[in-house]
Amino acid sequence: MLLGLAARDFGNYYENMGLLVRTQLVDRDIALNLWSRTAVEAWKGLEPFIALIREARGAAVWENFEYFVVLSQDWLATHSKGDYPPGLRASIPRTSGLKPTNSMQPPELPRLPLHLGNYCTAPLTVSEIAPLTRRPL
Repeated sequence: MLLGLAARDFGNYYENMGLLVRTQLVDRDIALNLWSRTAVEAWKGLEPFIALIREARGAAVWENFEYFVVLSQDWLATHSKGDYPPGLRASIPRTSGLKPTNSMQPPELPRLPLHLGNYCTAPLTVSEIAPLTRRPL
């Protein structure tokens, strides 16, 4: 239950961020510089559950989150080496010279339970989930 509530809150956070960027209450470039990578990673981790929620409650669930993720993907594609000002000296080398190994990879996101809610406090009900899983719960 606690992990599901945390996942809902995580999705709602990026839903709010997407709305603030879309309505220009938060500067788009600043938001993308700060949160683009984590927004994309969060979306990837929540994607299967977003699909379930949208099947049950409609395509509008977390649409501003999706909007921010699309902007983030585009921003990351054009800033693959970061956004450090060109020509400005660096205080330390930008690379270590080490080759990455499997032990240097970030851990996988945890699997999340199915009782995520949409942008509100209501979690999915068992009656909403059961038809989506094609088996009784």
